[in-house]
Amino acid sequence: MARAGGGTGQLDLALGGAKDRRGGRRRGAGRKPRPENARRGLVKHRTRPEHHHRHPVHVTLRVARGLPSLRNQTVQELLEGTIDRAKKDGCQVVHYSIQGDHVHLMIEAEDKRELSSGVRRVVIAFARRFNRDVLGRTKGKI
Repeated sequence: MARAGGGTGQLDLALGGAKDRRGGRRRGAGRKPRPENARRGLVKHRTRPEHHHRHPVHVTLRVARGLPSLRNQTVQELLEGTIDRAKKDGCQVVHYSIQGDHVHLMIEAEDKRELSSGVRRVVIAFARRFNRDVLGRTKGKI
């Protein structure tokens, strides 16, 4: 039977071998490797380097396989509308190029923080509008 340990009101429980399985590396844990025939590898998440306002940044937005081509008038209008709505004093998209399965953006920003929030604004707004207007998806519905 377990007994109170050290007068703290806590119980000392021996869990028979659980100590050996707690924490650390475990067989089968972690992200699974991609198939060898996958087109792209996993994206490395690294800290963004310091940003100077005179240097525009190139951002690529890719869509999942199997979706319709982005090269149509509806998508161009969605992207232009998203860019206009996402403008703020500290960040703006100065150029873009729409390809079949991805979009290139050239973004200028005052600093690293404005760059990060500006990219997020554009990506989230464009994805929501694309899902709603092009794919007919709404929140919670596939």
